[in-house]
Amino acid sequence: MPTHCTGEAAIARFAEVLGEAYIEGGVGRVIEFAITAADM
Repeated sequence: MPTHCTGEAAIARFAEVLGEAYIEGGVGRVIEFAITAADM
């Protein structure tokens, strides 16, 4: 989640609400998405 301009409190809240689904963004972070035929 791109949160670099959001601030520490909001970043902590996103992490709390999203739990394991939260992925901290940052310089150099690569997030890959797998798309299958069933997704289309």
